[in-house]
Amino acid sequence: MIRAKANSYYIRPQALDIFFAKNKDFDRQYTEFGGWKGRSHRGFLPTGETASFIIAGEDIEKRKAVIRMFQQDHWFYSQNILRLEGAGEGEPFLSGQLRLSEEFLSHILLN
Repeated sequence: MIRAKANSYYIRPQALDIFFAKNKDFDRQYTEFGGWKGRSHRGFLPTGETASFIIAGEDIEKRKAVIRMFQQDHWFYSQNILRLEGAGEGEPFLSGQLRLSEEFLSHILLN
């Protein structure tokens, strides 16, 4: 599921546009969706928060499991498949960008 979301903006970028929805109570995007905007890509780019929202919702134990998926001892990291990158200093760990490795991305897109 996480890998599918991480590569969806390569295959079908509009699939994540739903996450641009605004919270009408606060006139801003929903914090729990996470996400970021690239410099030239106009679509929604997922973060660890996006993965956590999809997998865990408000379940704290499931959210902890999502965090563990991005630790160095998880196979996503050890097999160089997926990791979080670019969380700013002092920002939450899950605010990092979901990034598929170039090697894994090539395997998905070219095979």
